[in-house]
This record gives sequence, C-alpha cells and structure tokens, in this order.
Amino acid sequence: MKSSPAQLADNPSPPTEPQLQHQLNRFLAAYTQAYGARNLFKFQQFFTANATENNTPITNLIPTYTKLFAATETLNLHITPQRWQQPTPGQITINGRFTIDLKYKNAAAVHGAGKIDFQLTRNDTSFHIEKMTYTFDQ
Repeated sequence: MKSSPAQLADNPSPPTEPQLQHQLNRFLAAYTQAYGARNLFKFQQFFTANATENNTPITNLIPTYTKLFAATETLNLHITPQRWQQPTPGQITINGRFTIDLKYKNAAAVHGAGKIDFQLTRNDTSFHIEKMTYTFDQ
C-alpha cells in the first residue's frame, strides 16, 4: 500500500547526518546574527525556559544582556563547531570555538576567543539551547 503525502508528513523520517549538520549550521548562524543585531527578544527565543549559561539560569542574565546590547555599537560573534553528536534523539551536543569582537559606544573595543559547548534540544526542525558553557582563552 502506498502512503499519501499527508501520512508521510505525519511521520517524517529523522534527518540524515548531512541534513542535521546543515540545520545546526543554520541554527548557529541565526543565533550569532540575533546576538550581533543586539535583538534581545529574538536572542531569548534561542533558549529553553530553564536554560543555563555557565551554570547560571539564562533568566538571571537577561539584565546583563540588556546592558551589554545597550552599551555596544557592534557585537560580532563567530562560532566554529568542531564536533557534534546526538547522544539521544532530540538531544544534540556541540563542541566548538568562538571569537567575539565588541565595540562599546565609548569607543573601547574588546576581542576575545575561547571554547564553547552547547547542549541543544530538537523538536521537528528547530533547536533550543538547554545549556551553554564557555571559557575565554588565557
């Protein structure tokens, strides 16, 4: 018996590894774009309600992000994923490197780089950050 397109849409097959890699790259590009645009509303949508950043609830960090976005003229964040894995369906971990360049409105510029790790949840084709940890190079 042949399946109808509607039946196929109800039970989509899991993405292949190249498809998942493409989706992760798109996710990271959208995340860094929202950060660089200093768009707090859009930026917050990348996180789950219980997400943490360096073991601090993201909800506690919103005032910090608000001040950072208001105090900067430009924010450029680049994330290079080095490896990722899917330990269980719906869970993705990404290990990578980041570089960040900030130009504050008072003309002070800051550059940083380091290690960054994400734990993501996946539903359908969207990802949300559950946990993010990063450290700056010394």
